Amino acid sequence: MNTVKKGDELEKAVFNFFSNDIEQGKFWANKDYCKIFHQKGYYSRDREKDITFDISIEIYVPGQTNYSLLVLIECKNYNHRVPVDDIEEFHSKIQQVSGAKGIVVSTNSFQEGALKFSKSKKIGLLRYFSPENSEWVLTRSSSTVGRNVEAIKTESIKPALQQENFISKGFDCYCYYNSLYTNSIYDLFENIIKSAQSSFSSESIDTIRTHKPLPQVLVPFLESAYIEAQSKTLLDSIGYSGGYVNEETLTDFVSEHYGVKLELCANLPAGVLGTIDFTKKEICVDLNQCETKERLRFTIAHELGHLILGHSEYILSETCYGSHFDENRDDIDIKDIMRLEWQANQFASSLLLPKEQFVKAFVYFARSKGISDRGFGALFVDEQPCNRDALNFITLSLMRQFKVSKAAIYIRLKQLGIVRESLKKPENAMDLFSLNRSSKVFYSN
Repeated sequence: MNTVKKGDELEKAVFNFFSNDIEQGKFWANKDYCKIFHQKGYYSRDREKDITFDISIEIYVPGQTNYSLLVLIECKNYNHRVPVDDIEEFHSKIQQVSGAKGIVVSTNSFQEGALKFSKSKKIGLLRYFSPENSEWVLTRSSSTVGRNVEAIKTESIKPALQQENFISKGFDCYCYYNSLYTNSIYDLFENIIKSAQSSFSSESIDTIRTHKPLPQVLVPFLESAYIEAQSKTLLDSIGYSGGYVNEETLTDFVSEHYGVKLELCANLPAGVLGTIDFTKKEICVDLNQCETKERLRFTIAHELGHLILGHSEYILSETCYGSHFDENRDDIDIKDIMRLEWQANQFASSLLLPKEQFVKAFVYFARSKGISDRGFGALFVDEQPCNRDALNFITLSLMRQFKVSKAAIYIRLKQLGIVRESLKKPENAMDLFSLNRSSKVFYSN
């Protein structure tokens, strides 16, 4: 794609991005008091003619025919970081237009010098992420304050502005203005308006400004028991009776009954194990990047979790990395996404390690090894070699039976309260050894 076409595409995307927020009442200024333009010219005193800018937003005081503040936006669709020279050139242009503030929007990161110069001249920087560069694409913009549930840490935004290979975690923009780091377009413009305070009276600001939405979590909490029940319903539908869950039977059933295409030999970008796209009704898994059968099966089950649990209401698509399977992630800032990922992982665990069969299998292997509860829990884990050996024996035995990874087995053991870690009391601990000794145990050789 040539540079002109790339630039035109970004300008169109940015124009639509701001236009939609304005029309939906999510922008800082009420739509009755602002106008947005694409490729409009503004008079330059120095050139004695108009300078055309990519995007412009005019904000008006009620009753006035001329704008009180003009925000000029320059778009950069580069395959490299934006250099400081570009910011300096843009600053020179906006200085020639009366009552103007500036924002540079880029699909790539910014050089350190660009950040410093923009701070000194009070120019906003915004890195815009298209769906192709995001782990999650939400049904509603996450960059409106209603989705910005927690105060986003500066440390989580800086990398997006400085690192070329940064992948967005749910946000479509990362912003910087005068030492402020934010994902909120509303907060970005709030600070730009403050820096142009002389253009407005406090009364006019109160009239122009839209109501800032209260933070909210849109994805409801689901009990583990509910997710277990959903996975059991699916297992019953495919006639599961014990042992490991056959992924081909699963995918055939889902494809037939949900109308979702499953591509298990997809060629996905580096680091991506799987994806789900609700608009295309497609699940793709990269067999080569999954590397092991166990990881492949968990990736499939994870994506099925998004499908079965109705996550299409909140996300249009999701890109699955290996880090998504970690028990505790600290790199996600949106509670909605944290819940979606936890729910998908919980579903995958419940689907591949069905509770009843898993518990019975654990009891069988524990008894065969002479492992018993000596008052510290069904499976006590500390630094003693005997306890470590017991854990390894149990996890390896369950891995062979259910064909999942060691990490998935250990997490499931913790979820069900079977494992008790040193000096930690497990939640919902189960007295597994009180089970009827004649209970039937399902296991495979």
